[in-house]
Amino acid sequence: MKKAMVILFLSISAPLFAEYFYIKDYQIDIQLHHDTSFDVEERILVHFTKPRHGISRFLPVLTYGKSPIFISGLHAVDDCFFEFTDLLINESKKEKAGIGWINIPEDFAVAFGKPVKYAEMNKTLRIGTVFAEIDGDRLYTIRYRVYDAILDMTNNFLFSWNVIGNQWDNEIKKVSYKITLPSEIKLSSMDMRVYTGNAGDKGKNATVVCDGKIVSGKALSTLYDNQGMTVTITFPAGYFVPVHSGLWTEIESLAVSMMGIAPRFYQWFIMPGAILLIVFLLWCFLGRDRIGSLATQFFPPRGLTPAEAGILYDDKMDPHDILSLIYFWAVKKCIRIEKDKDGFALRKLQDLKDARKYEKTLFTGIFYAKKYVKVEELGKELSSVMYDVKQELQETIKNAKYYTPGMNKLSKFLGAMSHVFFWFGLVWLMFMLNYCFMARYASIMWEVAILGGVLFIGGTVLFMFGGNHPVYKKIYFVIQVIIYSFLFTLMFMFLYTLLGSFITWPMILSFFLNAAVCRGFKFIMLRKTSQGMKKFREVKGFAEFIEKAEKDQLRQLVDERVDYFEMTLPFAVAFGMAGAWIKKFSGIQIAMPSWMSGKGVGKDYDIDMFRRDMESSWSAFRGTYSAGWEPSGGSSGSSGSFGGSSGGSSGGDFGGSSGGGFGGGGGSSW
Repeated sequence: MKKAMVILFLSISAPLFAEYFYIKDYQIDIQLHHDTSFDVEERILVHFTKPRHGISRFLPVLTYGKSPIFISGLHAVDDCFFEFTDLLINESKKEKAGIGWINIPEDFAVAFGKPVKYAEMNKTLRIGTVFAEIDGDRLYTIRYRVYDAILDMTNNFLFSWNVIGNQWDNEIKKVSYKITLPSEIKLSSMDMRVYTGNAGDKGKNATVVCDGKIVSGKALSTLYDNQGMTVTITFPAGYFVPVHSGLWTEIESLAVSMMGIAPRFYQWFIMPGAILLIVFLLWCFLGRDRIGSLATQFFPPRGLTPAEAGILYDDKMDPHDILSLIYFWAVKKCIRIEKDKDGFALRKLQDLKDARKYEKTLFTGIFYAKKYVKVEELGKELSSVMYDVKQELQETIKNAKYYTPGMNKLSKFLGAMSHVFFWFGLVWLMFMLNYCFMARYASIMWEVAILGGVLFIGGTVLFMFGGNHPVYKKIYFVIQVIIYSFLFTLMFMFLYTLLGSFITWPMILSFFLNAAVCRGFKFIMLRKTSQGMKKFREVKGFAEFIEKAEKDQLRQLVDERVDYFEMTLPFAVAFGMAGAWIKKFSGIQIAMPSWMSGKGVGKDYDIDMFRRDMESSWSAFRGTYSAGWEPSGGSSGSSGSFGGSSGGSSGGDFGGSSGGGFGGGGGSSW
């Protein structure tokens, strides 16, 4: 079973068909840099004898007998492509070494830049698209940067690169190469070598010449199946200043890959641009509020609860809008917030009077058949009524005619579209990440499947017996994400193998940009009526006063009205300014709210103690309240081993052999 699983996952990167093409012309252009990195451009003119979707090109970055290299920004020019990594253990090398019985997990084959022997890793680029097939000639251009492939041999530097790898299973009719040096240097024929033939051969069926900064050459005849070409150049000590790959090269690799995507695939960005233009024009002509001048308001707006004021303030319903009602009821002496060593609790003192429908629904839901509720129990109480509370609050705002109905519908439509775009983008992103994970860690898929089963069982037990504690719920949510991500990827693995060349970073980013545009305009598109603008000016004027009030103004207001601080606090909570509002009263003689009682609340109770208790209480409220908010439901290597062929022989010949350098690899059609 385990073997079957491994074969299944490895099949996503294996060629599925026989070869139906040959290469008419293969041109390699290499630009060396003084830091020992170099850029490679391969132009491959392919002739397809039967219609195919495209080609796959793989490059070895870790090979038995050689030190590892790093390839950055591997991409195809003017073609859709998909990059992933294959890592395998060379079992035959293990057998020859007499350790075939030892299991080397592929995922641990490269750890912290130190390769485990017998590991082999390729970077693979699949070029083309599943939606079209190609017949006849097609030119593919591939670019990438290479690090750690020029060896510092103490007395000199050695560049040895397989310009044609030994793993092409087809004829290559014509080959030419050009290597541009970072600065002019005199190279003798002893400093430059070129080898052709099968891996390990030392054929001379190619030329090599140096003209100033250019080293160039070509194959003298056709290269047949599994025949390659290796160029080696020896440079004097001090010619290069070595640098090794690191974190920055990893970041650079992603950036170069994205920028290297064919320009036509950036047409995905036309969609978010068009959506932005359309909704911006709609907002300018239909959705923009003409606020005008604001008058400072020293008192909360009349006729509004803090929840309604919070919605008018930012045109959206937030958790703290409804949370403010708890403090609003406390000010009205309907409830009391009690503090003890275990946290906070709510005690009902009397029923609500002259309250909105959504207030009564929430109040009844909290205190159903009891008068005392601990905060940690609120999640269970709120989850059963929160959806109704939100719907009734929205209905109250609608009936008050604060917003024009047409723009309200447009706002809801934009909100729905933001969710659609976001989830599509997330699905493609999860496909991309999980596919890369499977290609890289194919050998441990069986273990991952077992882990998924354990997580599923553990998550189920946690859900059934963990209660409503918010920490348990968050753990269960994370487990769900892991499980469904894994199962979802398994289900669509082969589909994604086909669509991998279609899915690009511009496509994924485009969906997220669409979601951001729709989400951003969802709220500002809500144009208010004249009645709504009147109330909004009162709310906004009071919110600005809360933000900018000076102590002298507050002292005067407290002198005029003793309960000023207490009556304004619920609105500060709704605006998200409660902490800053309480701090402004530090040093002002005010009466502490009578609705906060319990441990530590005594005659020495001051504004700083109250602020700490308030922060603790609303933090505790939010922790349980959130449960009801949503609807239920650089490496070094032995220079001695470098001269060997790809077969792994420790060739002592300085010049090497065909396939004895870095790079190379091969390819196939798909």
